[in-house]
Amino acid sequence: MEENNDQKLSMNQIYEQVTTLLVKENKSIHEVREYLLELGLTEEGSQTIIGNVAKQIDKVREAKSNKDIMYGLLWGGGRGASNLD
Repeated sequence: MEENNDQKLSMNQIYEQVTTLLVKENKSIHEVREYLLELGLTEEGSQTIIGNVAKQIDKVREAKSNKDIMYGLLWGGGRGASNLD
């Protein structure tokens, strides 16, 4: 059981590093794939991790975009209503 916890921690670290590389360091998917292959992951494993991280990044960006749109509509709606006088 302890071995599984170590493996999960290692996978969590890999996912965190991939996220950092893609988001903060603006690395390409190709560069991240090469990094994962150098760590000893298989091609399939690296593609899976990159795909999972990319989906999460897209979800976060979409949520932020929706939030920005909502605030824009509220702000614009409030200004528009005050201009009706």
